[in-house]
Amino acid sequence: MPINVALDEKNLSIQGVKFRNKQDYVAMKNSIGSAMYEGFEPTKVMVELLRDIHDGKKGTEAISSFVLG
Repeated sequence: MPINVALDEKNLSIQGVKFRNKQDYVAMKNSIGSAMYEGFEPTKVMVELLRDIHDGKKGTEAISSFVLG
């Protein structure tokens, strides 16, 4: 079953989550695309979390907290 991912090249956003620059947007788009082959289904909340980790606003332990609740 196909997964719809909202990509907006003009506004540099994925699932409505805006990125600082084109380089960060492309890197995250490629990373998410690769993960989707393994079954990852990107939600807005998860894309925000990944962006914040990439930007240094949160540590990688935030992923464990998100997954485990």
